[in-house]
Amino acid sequence: MLWLNTVESVSTMTEDPQFISYRFASNSELEQTANLFLLDCEARNLSAASLRYYWQRLRLLLTFLESQHVTAPGAITPALLRAYFLTFKGKSPHYLHGAARVAKTFLNFLVREELLKDSPMR
Repeated sequence: MLWLNTVESVSTMTEDPQFISYRFASNSELEQTANLFLLDCEARNLSAASLRYYWQRLRLLLTFLESQHVTAPGAITPALLRAYFLTFKGKSPHYLHGAARVAKTFLNFLVREELLKDSPMR
């Protein structure tokens, strides 16, 4: 597993050139929990396309949350999520649905791992 130094980075592991490990910089608690989620996705043997999709959509969510000075999962509120979804105004309903699905899956993972008491998506 490779832990990367920047949010934008994607690195190829040398043992298997077909395998790409997606990780965030781990500068905040939020990025660390996103990395745990991505590790869980890899452990569940999700396809490379699914991993890339989750990473791309999570990157959008984390970038928005960091712009709102949110660095811990416990600080995510339903109001913040609504504001995040409003940033997709003008995008297709399919795009918005995908972003919401990834956010919900990520937040449900945090609840399952007992890193959040309740999901702000409920």
